[in-house]
Amino acid sequence: MAAENGTMNTEEPPPRRCCDMLWIVTTKEGWLKLVEAIMTLLTFSILASHPISYRAEYEYLIFVATTTFVFVVLHIVLRITHLFEKLPSPLTHPLIGLVGCFLASLALLAHY
Repeated sequence: MAAENGTMNTEEPPPRRCCDMLWIVTTKEGWLKLVEAIMTLLTFSILASHPISYRAEYEYLIFVATTTFVFVVLHIVLRITHLFEKLPSPLTHPLIGLVGCFLASLALLAHY
């Protein structure tokens, strides 16, 4: 852009901050991840609060809820710190998380 005196404006835009804490409330994806984190935490808490006699029946569901919560919180932290954008594109594909959860479920089931 030419300035009023005819010279070029060579100022660089301000550097992007390290953390974008408003990402979670300013984007649709952020709201979705926030709701997902709250729901998985509630699921884990409700399932884990059953008496000991029922806990063995819900052990698999507790594991799934805990794993999901960890993945969601990891995604939120990576997005807030802008590290998610720096990851290679195959790692950011949604199927990678799905396959990871599937393999973790198989590992838990193989335990029995």
